Amino acid sequence: MISLISLRPYLLRAFYNWLLDNHLTPYILVNSNMPNVQVPLEHERGGQIILNISPTAIHSFNLTNDKVCFNARFNGLLRHVSLPILAIVSIYSCENGIGIIFEPEIFVNNPQSKNIKNKNKFINTIESINGNFSQNIKKDDDTSLTIKPLQSNKRTILRLVK
Repeated sequence: MISLISLRPYLLRAFYNWLLDNHLTPYILVNSNMPNVQVPLEHERGGQIILNISPTAIHSFNLTNDKVCFNARFNGLLRHVSLPILAIVSIYSCENGIGIIFEPEIFVNNPQSKNIKNKNKFINTIESINGNFSQNIKKDDDTSLTIKPLQSNKRTILRLVK
């Protein structure tokens, strides 16, 4: 059997470039329970964190087939962020929610999948009606996380629905 390289880094790179070309702000949703995820844990909520990865928000951005690394300021402090590609759940536009939600990639021959702390399966839905966007990421334990885009100068609203 042929071992295929993950499609995720290529799609992530394509959406990232497309969002920037259209003057949109790329955000990523990260599963912070995955091994080797280095993010400021004080900003993590429910095992997930949303990160602005626009060039104005980050420095030293490096996207490889295995991980995403960059430096960013959190509450004024410069922090290094390192994310395995498999930890990235979605990439989307802050302004209108256009993006992609990645399916979990758990393969027998994938060494990262053996060390996953929280193997929740994600069932994803995206709704966009007349520019209104909401994204629900439902987990096995009957909870869902709703993400709404920034409007004006408001912060992202996360709400855990049980």
